[in-house]
Amino acid sequence: AFNTWFYPWYQNVYITLLLGLVAIGGIQKYGQEGSWWKQAAVFAGCCLSALLLKCDYGVFGVFFIVLLYLLYDNPWQQTIFGSLCLLWEPGAILAFVPIRMYNGTRGNKRWKWFFYVFYPAHLLVLTLIRAAM
Repeated sequence: AFNTWFYPWYQNVYITLLLGLVAIGGIQKYGQEGSWWKQAAVFAGCCLSALLLKCDYGVFGVFFIVLLYLLYDNPWQQTIFGSLCLLWEPGAILAFVPIRMYNGTRGNKRWKWFFYVFYPAHLLVLTLIRAAM
């Protein structure tokens, strides 16, 4: 049942990310118009969609994406509030360490293709191991 493009009882994280993106788009669009109630309606609609579609991370996933977006200009608030939201998953809080260490400059280009190849290659290896078992 999970090998289908749509499984009615559970959706993967890509749907959550899409709903977060739609919510951010609505916040940007209606923020320029100064219409806070339209922003709230788009956000609520995306949260409701996450609930009804049974997305990975559900309403919290959409909320968290929007929270990090709204606090983008204040990295310390983003880290504090993001960490508070992730207290139920302490390992995830550690993700803020490398995020805060990033200085905005581009990394070494010689590693670029290694990481482009590594990610899909390791997923392929894990899939082959699963098929072999």
